[in-house]
Amino acid sequence: MNDAYFSAFNQFIVDEVYVAGDHGQMVTQPIQEEKYAFDLLFKVSGSHGVVFRIEDFKAKAGYLVGTKRGHGMDNDCTIIDQAIFQVEIKETKGMGNTHTARQFAGGMKWLRHILNMVVTDQDDLQQAAQMPVYNVVIRRGRSSLDRSKGYPVHPRGRNFLVMVDKNDRRVNLTKVKAHLLSSE
Repeated sequence: MNDAYFSAFNQFIVDEVYVAGDHGQMVTQPIQEEKYAFDLLFKVSGSHGVVFRIEDFKAKAGYLVGTKRGHGMDNDCTIIDQAIFQVEIKETKGMGNTHTARQFAGGMKWLRHILNMVVTDQDDLQQAAQMPVYNVVIRRGRSSLDRSKGYPVHPRGRNFLVMVDKNDRRVNLTKVKAHLLSSE
């Protein structure tokens, strides 16, 4: 995320709904759901990086009728750094009955909506539109993986599957991000 783009984001979005960091800083986004809670972490590889939950934007905006988080499917978390990483967390045995395609598509619509409100410079909007997008599904389950080596990334069609242990209280995506960016 370049300086101008980050400045616009920082200027127009209330800091309660996102976490930001500069190059080399570790950024932590708490993920709290009914069934699980953990911290999602990553080291910022670009000039600036932000992470947020679209649900927090919906709740803060308050213009959607219905539940506190509003209607519509979206992904669980979005990271903007050198690329856009849409993250969906699943706690299932298999991925067959999940709605990740709809959730990632909905998340991208929300992200475009947010960016169109924030970024007024057409060049910055064009730059954001050209950023690579990676859809990352984090599947929480039983695992005996050595977490010190990072989490293995498994391509699944248009998505990338990352398996984590359901007891992990901290999930560091730094190596996952680096792996995806290096595979371009």
